Amino acid sequence: KRIFPALFTVLAFTMVLGFFFLSPELFKNMTKDVGVASLQFSNFRFADKVDYFQQSQLPSTVLHTWSLGVEEQFYLVWPILIWLTFKLGTVNRLWQVLGTVFVVSFGLNLALIDSYPQSTFFLLHTRAWELALGGLLALYHHQGGSMLLNKKSFVEVGSWLAFFALMACSVFYTEEHFPGMKAVLPCVAAAAIIHFGRAREGSVFNLLSLKPIVYVGLISYGLYLWHWPLIVIYKAYTLSELTLMAQLGLLTATFALTIWCYYKVELPLRYSKFTPKFALPVGVLAMGVMFGLTALIRPLSYDTVRFDSQFSKADFPYSKLANKGHQRDDFNPEKFCVIGDKDAKVTALLSGASHAGHYTDMMDKWGKENGVQVTVVSKNGCTLWLDVAPNADQVKPDRQKCMDFQQEFKEWIKGTSFDYAFLAVRSDAIVNRMLKNTPEPAERYTKGLQKSLELVSGRAHQTIFLGQVPIYSYSPPNCYYTQRLYVSKLFQDIDKASHECLMFDREFNDKRLSETT
Repeated sequence: KRIFPALFTVLAFTMVLGFFFLSPELFKNMTKDVGVASLQFSNFRFADKVDYFQQSQLPSTVLHTWSLGVEEQFYLVWPILIWLTFKLGTVNRLWQVLGTVFVVSFGLNLALIDSYPQSTFFLLHTRAWELALGGLLALYHHQGGSMLLNKKSFVEVGSWLAFFALMACSVFYTEEHFPGMKAVLPCVAAAAIIHFGRAREGSVFNLLSLKPIVYVGLISYGLYLWHWPLIVIYKAYTLSELTLMAQLGLLTATFALTIWCYYKVELPLRYSKFTPKFALPVGVLAMGVMFGLTALIRPLSYDTVRFDSQFSKADFPYSKLANKGHQRDDFNPEKFCVIGDKDAKVTALLSGASHAGHYTDMMDKWGKENGVQVTVVSKNGCTLWLDVAPNADQVKPDRQKCMDFQQEFKEWIKGTSFDYAFLAVRSDAIVNRMLKNTPEPAERYTKGLQKSLELVSGRAHQTIFLGQVPIYSYSPPNCYYTQRLYVSKLFQDIDKASHECLMFDREFNDKRLSETT
């Protein structure tokens, strides 16, 4: 009664907004995410594929529901745990159980943060210690605990220290290694503010008791639910970052929708006379209906209803040839993709990460026209021929697998030869991401690049370094589709706008290429 009414209202509203304002791909992905969020398992979905802090593409419209998933899973486990503990022992036993949960979960958080940062961020077993801290604090006060609360000076100083600690975390914290040890300070500071607040005095207590702040706290759940879909859909439709005016507009819309939902949906159902015997099955039914609805919607096509009639003239398929050329399993030369003139005696190698895939169709055509057999050796997220590794303490499982592939590539290339070697790389991604926080990343990249080129050049008569393909500052397909939505006719000339989406972003790419030359 507290959580589901607002949640399902927002999920339904998000679906409607997405129908009118999102491209086909984004709308389809949104229906998947909404379906999983309705089952309270979105944290599992995102833990499998999303780095919360580093996303190259537009994030999910319901990414924020990961924390609600953790919360709901906590609500399933925690009451049963507390009930069993009381059944089996005394309150002292409860201290032991909560303490054990805290220690084990915190230990898992520290142990897994480097190797499995995504799952550590998203999943309950590495977040339960934060919830257990609240449980321990509640138990302490339940038993009459009042440490330092009888002295005004301690309350005042302790409250302000905790308050400034939270402010400092929000300003100075970076995303690396979070939660990990970095989550301790904000959690302890929040617990301290709650603890000292029990004294019901002091300037921090008075500040946080101001009516406007209390009111924001009352509607904070709605603010949490509403703000994210509005931001993501706005950015997806406009293909732009948030200007100050856009931020103010979205903030106003978020508050307006939250206040409406709070008084018209949340409060009436939260304080309704529905008994648990009625509310629980209705809640489960709501989960099933929303999930079923998204499952029905997802495979259907709404092109004629959502888009202008010229929609069918645009087609942006991902290259099947490029997709076929990427290595997915273990390094296996027998499975390398061969393109171009497969019977030709002149041979060529095309190798790189996903950016090598951008050249695949061109190389296939070139090989057929010039009698060249081209072997493609590429892997998404891993430039096989380029031997540049981060520091040992930054090597994570996916990167270690890439490094293993690189080693196997080096051994393989020593035993073969080609007439041509075409080597592709996205330089900025390596310098800015893979070598981030390492000493002199540009210098390390240059040395690794030179060493790798020398290795491959020794096995080819001619080596062509393709460098970085030009990068669009937006997604041309998504841009085209959103400009041809019927709703876009309300704002602009859709023929002109959609044509501009397909124009090459020359100014952006000239600058990017000059930086990476």
